[in-house]
Amino acid sequence: GTGTAAEKIAALEAAGVRVAQHPEQIAGMVAEVLGVAI
Repeated sequence: GTGTAAEKIAALEAAGVRVAQHPEQIAGMVAEVLGVAI
């Protein structure tokens, strides 16, 4: 594809996709979406 990583991240976020900046954020984001505590 074309575009920079920053442009792709911005497009995903504009579409409502949650994007983790660091891998350690993923578990918390998934838990938040599922409505569970970790």
